[in-house]
Amino acid sequence: VLDRLPLGGASGWLAVRNLRERAGQLAGILMSLILFTAVATATLTMQAVESDAVAASGLVKSVDAKNLETLNFTVVGVIVVFVCVMLVNSLYAATSYREREFGQQRLAGAAPGQVLGVVAAEGLVLTVTGVCCGTLAALAGVVPFTVVRSDAVLPDQLFGVWLAVAGVAAAVTLGTGLATARRVLRTPAVRAVTSAA
Repeated sequence: VLDRLPLGGASGWLAVRNLRERAGQLAGILMSLILFTAVATATLTMQAVESDAVAASGLVKSVDAKNLETLNFTVVGVIVVFVCVMLVNSLYAATSYREREFGQQRLAGAAPGQVLGVVAAEGLVLTVTGVCCGTLAALAGVVPFTVVRSDAVLPDQLFGVWLAVAGVAAAVTLGTGLATARRVLRTPAVRAVTSAA
């Protein structure tokens, strides 16, 4: 049963070892994930709380309020897209750089599926860590804003926004890492080891 879990078996052991060895290199990827999660979750949730508070008061949004809402969405969109591109570039570079490592693992007897399992396990750990830390950072802004604008501590909108943001973060992290690893694994193992040496 342990072999079927993402962090079980040889792939899981290698993933944990690689994460410990490459902690400095992975810090940039983790920071991108944290920023993506925190900024997107906090800003989108606070804008939803503000819109609901205005609607509950029976007031009609002024032109200035609508312009501010549009500006918020534009700024968040630009930041989120920039951080997402930075995340994809960092993951692509970090995974492409490992061509020799993947070749050595395959020459030592690892199947391509096991190498992909290592990359998937690493991506899963990064995603969970980044989303958790980003969520805590987002809550630092969402909770005080919600307390001021409504009677609640946590807004109803938070869960839906968080699910969407976490889904995008997981898709980008795991998708980029696995797609890049799959491309790198097309190089024969002997050539990967000798060309990178």
